[in-house]
Amino acid sequence: MRNRCALLALLSVLAAVAVAREEPETAAGKKKVLVELYTSQGCNSCPPASELVGKLASLGYGPDRVVTINFHVDYFNDPWKDPYSDPAFSRRQLEYNGVQKRNDLYFTPLMMVDGTYPMLGSDRPKALAAIKKALAEPPGVSLRLTSEGAGAARRFSVELAAKGPTAVDRALLVAVALVEDPIKTRVQSGENAGKTLVEHAVVRTFQHQVTRLDAAHSKTLDFPLELAEKADTSRCRVAAFVQDQASGKVYQADAMPWTPARGSR
Repeated sequence: MRNRCALLALLSVLAAVAVAREEPETAAGKKKVLVELYTSQGCNSCPPASELVGKLASLGYGPDRVVTINFHVDYFNDPWKDPYSDPAFSRRQLEYNGVQKRNDLYFTPLMMVDGTYPMLGSDRPKALAAIKKALAEPPGVSLRLTSEGAGAARRFSVELAAKGPTAVDRALLVAVALVEDPIKTRVQSGENAGKTLVEHAVVRTFQHQVTRLDAAHSKTLDFPLELAEKADTSRCRVAAFVQDQASGKVYQADAMPWTPARGSR
């Protein structure tokens, strides 16, 4: 019994050491995968895709592993005009055709995982397989997202640095998205007429800048964001990601609440 207790004590110490060794790696930033959904309230195939985005955490892919953003496109705005749609989001989706040298990526619901793996947004097995594959890849850059200010107007900063030669001297799109989750909408006309849609990670504001990195220095880019009047801050967060403009590959992503818990940053 004495030997068994000693063995258990030794195993506990070794486990604690293992956890301690993992902490710096987590702090340094493990890979997080960007999951984009292109959707429309005028499309009756889209609600299951938004539902899948909302279920990712319960499927083992929570905010510690994936960053979700839901772009509402404008090309289904007849007869129902999607209140969260933006032509800029439609253009972003269309650009993936050029990047991937295809002509079949302009539909809803489209899910794009890490800017590399496209699929029907409601295809759960394919989505989970793509996320798992993307998680196995090392991050091309380090990314640190911070905020300053209080109330409805804040400044968010993205600090990034190359983690290897892949991202060095490349045109990098650094983007932030203000998202709200969940959003409920009673649709009055079109394919979803009469339905109350519950949608997740809906993009309210999207900004981006283009920059380049060298091997030795980090860069910090600032993004001023403002909440809509009477917005519920408990449902709002800011997502950030770094993407290769030429290949579409996302090198790293992260997200934080609009108002982080005290002492969390």
